[in-house]
Amino acid sequence: MLDYGNASGGQLKYLDVVADAPVQPSPAVLVGDAPGHGGWRFSLNAPAPPPSPALIATRIAAANGKGVLMTKEMADALITSARAAGHVLCWLPGFAKAGQSNERFQYYREARTWAQYERMLKESFLSGITGTNRPKAVRGDLRNDVVRGILTFAVADTPVAAAHADDDYPRIATDDAAILVDAVAPGVAADDTAVADAAAVADAAVADDGVQDLDDDGMVPIFSIGKSTIDAIENSGAPSPWTGRLRDRRLFAAAAVVPPNLSESECTFLRTALGYPAASMEFSNNFVRAAAARTTGPVHLPMTWQQARSTAQWPEWLAAMRKEIGGLKREGVWEEIERTQMPVDTRAAPTQMLFNQKANGDLKCRFVVRGDLTVKGVHWLENKSTMAALEVVRMLTSFAAGSGWRIYACDWSQAFVQAPATNPNMYCELPDLPPELHDLGHSKKDKRFVAWMKRNLYGEVSGSRVWQQFLQTWMQSEAMGCMFSVNDRNVLSWDWTDAAGVTHYLKGALHVDDLLFIVSSEAIRAEFMRRLHARFTLTGGEDEATDYCGMQIRRDWVAQTVTLHQSKFAHKLMEKYDLVGKRIEPMPFKAGPHAPMPWDGNPTDREVFDYCGCVGDLMWLSRTHPDIAWRVADLAQHMQSPGPLHVAAALHVLRYLSGHLNEGLAYHGPNGVSMHPHGHRNKLILATDSTFSHAGVKATGGAAVFMNGAAIAWKIRRQTTVSLVSAEAEVKSCTMGVEMILALRDLHGELVRAEHGAIRVLVDNKAAIAQMSRGVDGTVCAAYKRAQQYCEDAFARGIVWYDYVPGILNPADPLTKQVRNIGEFQDKNGILCGSRPSVYAGDLVDEALASPSAGGAKR
Repeated sequence: MLDYGNASGGQLKYLDVVADAPVQPSPAVLVGDAPGHGGWRFSLNAPAPPPSPALIATRIAAANGKGVLMTKEMADALITSARAAGHVLCWLPGFAKAGQSNERFQYYREARTWAQYERMLKESFLSGITGTNRPKAVRGDLRNDVVRGILTFAVADTPVAAAHADDDYPRIATDDAAILVDAVAPGVAADDTAVADAAAVADAAVADDGVQDLDDDGMVPIFSIGKSTIDAIENSGAPSPWTGRLRDRRLFAAAAVVPPNLSESECTFLRTALGYPAASMEFSNNFVRAAAARTTGPVHLPMTWQQARSTAQWPEWLAAMRKEIGGLKREGVWEEIERTQMPVDTRAAPTQMLFNQKANGDLKCRFVVRGDLTVKGVHWLENKSTMAALEVVRMLTSFAAGSGWRIYACDWSQAFVQAPATNPNMYCELPDLPPELHDLGHSKKDKRFVAWMKRNLYGEVSGSRVWQQFLQTWMQSEAMGCMFSVNDRNVLSWDWTDAAGVTHYLKGALHVDDLLFIVSSEAIRAEFMRRLHARFTLTGGEDEATDYCGMQIRRDWVAQTVTLHQSKFAHKLMEKYDLVGKRIEPMPFKAGPHAPMPWDGNPTDREVFDYCGCVGDLMWLSRTHPDIAWRVADLAQHMQSPGPLHVAAALHVLRYLSGHLNEGLAYHGPNGVSMHPHGHRNKLILATDSTFSHAGVKATGGAAVFMNGAAIAWKIRRQTTVSLVSAEAEVKSCTMGVEMILALRDLHGELVRAEHGAIRVLVDNKAAIAQMSRGVDGTVCAAYKRAQQYCEDAFARGIVWYDYVPGILNPADPLTKQVRNIGEFQDKNGILCGSRPSVYAGDLVDEALASPSAGGAKR
């Protein structure tokens, strides 16, 4: 998650809180070369023994209670020896600081090796407190953290936490708080009062006088032990982990005290995370804190049925596994044969059972093939598959609005399983089933048998390709009789004549196992779904579509509009970046001459990762938001080395989107305002534009194709050569637009069964229009003669005709540059997205409408 909510110059900060992640210990993340590699110097060291429970609790007690585990001299000696031995840095999870110390701590706590820490000493960041560049770490930080127990050292190949026996640790549960006392000081018998005090959690972080006890650097204890517990330990005669002024504070943290509502798996994770700060495991510093603070949450997903058996949801997991395997066997997905019957040169592909929870809370299991462990040429030959282009989805939505057709969507259940296997020598391992399900077949542990695949299975590398070929073959058969487009193999058309002799029409687009289709009548929809249900198991297709592939569809029959938007994803973005209820920007960029330039700084890997994730989110949202497309494309050019200005620009785009969460592409019907000034229902219109700089840099070209009042396709591209004059940049941009038109025009013709007339192209440069339509050129055109000839040829063939539009009215303008006037941006964006649809008339349109062939009057 990105945190922009401070004055730190807009630098990205990574927040480690993982709200819904499973609590199993993280997989090993090795530092440096892999174990056994020649450069893995730590492999020669003996593994460090795990810390004892008493040391764990004492260490945390000292850290949160402002105690010391050693003198500064001892800490310096430990640091020196750890560096010489090549040990790695292990930070105690669950701590935060305040002030400038916290700002540095957010950076240097990510260091795992000495090399990483040395880089932190040389790197700087823009402080949100002082407003100046401050170092990410200083020499005294390590000594202070070692003294207080926040930092320890270990060899790199310390065993993974989950591999150790849980018996070495005290049970983490408040009803066993007496064991906590034994963890802090073994052998101490705790009384009832001590047990009660040990169970205090969040409220115990406040001292007896009601004032929150803070460390000098703002460190706040998370869990605490009360005064009576300390008394019980000290009166026992056992060695006390605290002395002197520490005793007077009466506030000490303990690792083993957690909220009472944590699950056993959460307790186990917390115990192992605090007990084994291994260098080969990267635990999120805030994950433990988030898990401890959470009292309710989603089901934690097991990896195997053995893990599922230990959960409270075992009966539900058992039922889900029975449903999955039983369904596959009923479908005849495989045939169990003896392993000896396999061809000699063939081996069975590994399989796995996946456990998941649906959005509605239901538990689900899926038996899959480990495609990552299969071999090309043995288990599969080709894996290439396609899906309908996004421009097709927008075109179908626009057709539905312009023609008044209804929109539906459906998807196939277990689609891949319904396709027969194409590899006759595809064998898989049988599923590993618990004893309760052995009635369904042989266990995976019985190595005598394997599964000879008769149908496709999820996880197979070629699964999507086999399904696509099978589905398209069946839909073109006599059972269905659909026709697929030449321009896009995933676009289908189906004509059906009813008993009365009336012909009805259906157009659709396939995205793997999701189908979006528009129909001219309810009769053809019912017949279409009847035929599909006769062969497949499907869901949907009965009510008008409201969702499709991450996009939402909003139909307004009164206004005769269909809006394609991504409001669900937009709302999640606002929550993700903490912008709910925050300031809204009127444009996706600041009005001004300044544009983000390459940064010569050195961002951390985490900052680069977070920035790339943010730009990726914006790219996904730009599928229905062409108003942010140019700014996102501009930000994407700086993903290798983002700086504060780039981060601030990304934040600006998010703030703009916070005021347009439910907006998208609004397509209009036959009686809408999109009819003005002339009838262009279901017709294509192209608008192009480009930038031109006298500084000798490459121009950016933009083109948008409109249909029924909003864009159905757009493209932004940095031109490959530097333009000498503005007309050159405009001609190159128009070339890109004509490329789009050639593909969309043919697809449009296949859908309407008629050839599209000459398409109007709006260009705001008269010199470019003259060069592309009337052959007016000169020596200056020599540098871009091929681009000019390409556009001139499209004009000569009657595919396009070029019309002048003033730059102040060009709807393609926001695709290439900053529109500095807010009102101008809103007008152009209204045309681009369909909220203010209009078409510039122009002299040629007025002349054509006034001609005798047009009826002598404007329509």
